[in-house]
Amino acid sequence: MENRERTSLGRGGPRATRIGLGRRLVFETRGLTDWDSTLLTFLLKIREYAGQKQVQIRDEGLPQGARRLIDLALAVPERKGARKETKRDPFLVRIGEEGLRFFQSAGEMVGFIGEAALSF
Repeated sequence: MENRERTSLGRGGPRATRIGLGRRLVFETRGLTDWDSTLLTFLLKIREYAGQKQVQIRDEGLPQGARRLIDLALAVPERKGARKETKRDPFLVRIGEEGLRFFQSAGEMVGFIGEAALSF
């Protein structure tokens, strides 16, 4: 019994097809004429996820240029600290900081209006 599941990147975009019981991932990109770094980012994330789930990836269906760039990206290990880590402050901290900025700018605005009124 063969089970196929298709995931698309949008209208006319590449599709990832899962065949069988989830052990192999095959890409079908015959209609793909133009692609950019978004495709490479998508494929690298798929590779990472597939590695975690022990799913085999068959990349013969990908454009040759994309396969070569992915091979190049995977040939060199990632430098430690090279990836930009974003840290988001907790919600209440962000609300507090915005409130402080608002009141500071409101004070500056009142000061400006006062100075403008005194200049007449």
